[in-house]
Amino acid sequence: MIAGWILLAGSLVGLWFTKQSLRPVRLPKVRAIGSFFAGWLMDELVFHHLVWQTVAVAVLIWFGALEHWAGWVGLGLAVLQWLVLDVVIIRFIRQAPEVLEESLTDALGADYRRELPDGELAWDGVAGHQMLMPFRQGWKGVHLERDRVYSRVAAQDLKLDVFRPDDWDGPPRPALIYVHGGAWVIGYREHQGLPLLNEMAARGWVGIRPQYRLSPFHTFPAHVIDIKRSIAWVREHADELNVDPSFIAIAGGSAGGHLTAVAALTPNRPDLQPGFEDADTSVQAAIPIYGVYDFRRLVEYQGDEVLEWLERWLMHASMDEDPDLWDTASPVTLVHPDAPPFFVLHGAGDTLTPPDMAGRFASLLRDVSHQPVARAELPGAQHAFDIFPSWRSAVTVRAIARFLTVVRARQAAAASDEPVDARAAG
Repeated sequence: MIAGWILLAGSLVGLWFTKQSLRPVRLPKVRAIGSFFAGWLMDELVFHHLVWQTVAVAVLIWFGALEHWAGWVGLGLAVLQWLVLDVVIIRFIRQAPEVLEESLTDALGADYRRELPDGELAWDGVAGHQMLMPFRQGWKGVHLERDRVYSRVAAQDLKLDVFRPDDWDGPPRPALIYVHGGAWVIGYREHQGLPLLNEMAARGWVGIRPQYRLSPFHTFPAHVIDIKRSIAWVREHADELNVDPSFIAIAGGSAGGHLTAVAALTPNRPDLQPGFEDADTSVQAAIPIYGVYDFRRLVEYQGDEVLEWLERWLMHASMDEDPDLWDTASPVTLVHPDAPPFFVLHGAGDTLTPPDMAGRFASLLRDVSHQPVARAELPGAQHAFDIFPSWRSAVTVRAIARFLTVVRARQAAAASDEPVDARAAG
């Protein structure tokens, strides 16, 4: 009898998680946070859920769960959940490669894959070990150096981590800076960016994961100033890091996606790099992921509670008091013809940052930029879908790798007036 009730209770919990994936609660409702975490874990670990739930149901049946009506009801609910997971959620996940490829061919051209070099790592698909151990920190062939101090600001040491291939001699490597998220007030770099940084380091790039000052103790634009400090630091230490200073890309998720876009669109802007005004803080490509691109539009979506939060915690000023500051914090106001290539990524099911804001930002960029602008909205994906190597994030990371590789090859060819050769560009 006990096994039957356990099966029923477990199936009800599983259905609640599935419901949060399909119909999540949106901000500014307080319960949106719990709904997000439940749906996010169900989305990105759906295959793991299917395995452990199947095992759990089998064990409970072995212990007599079906000797009581509660067990039969629980089994029926479990089967119903598995059908929903397979028909809806897994279907969304399987659409990701097609959506990503369409965005890249639209931005780079139908034949862009001819510019990809051959190598040990595939340009598509998912490595099996990523699926089996999604929370694994390290990656074979990648060396991680933690806690390098790159600046000291207001009596605080700002640190970063360096990812690089074990065999990192030879010609200088391109660099990728990953900016962590956390609503500008929380978050730690150690837990974010691992799938992308490990992937790119395994492909011969140097990855950088910087810390930055957080609100409410520090007011915007302190956050983006620190990111610009990290860009300048990478160029200053290019020889030591074996980095090619002519190609530094930047990526980030959530608040990190926002800071990625702001930094990429404001190269060498003196008011955003006080004390290092002469440093080159330009980047050659930007990949903002589920970022915020328009604070005014965000307030329209999520209401006065979000406005009060931004004024009190991040900006320390109202829109009326300092409209220029709010414009600087909104990438939609910063687009210009000389913007670097962008790959704007967002989940269609994001309940924390509206996906259509990303679409509007990418559209504005395409209208004015001289460089490629790719935009992918992944079906069913929640916020933070790239935190660990799920099936969806793994194929997304490889799409980013294709984008960065082709962009770098084309820029290297343009600089030398030679035909594109991704093998030589790295």
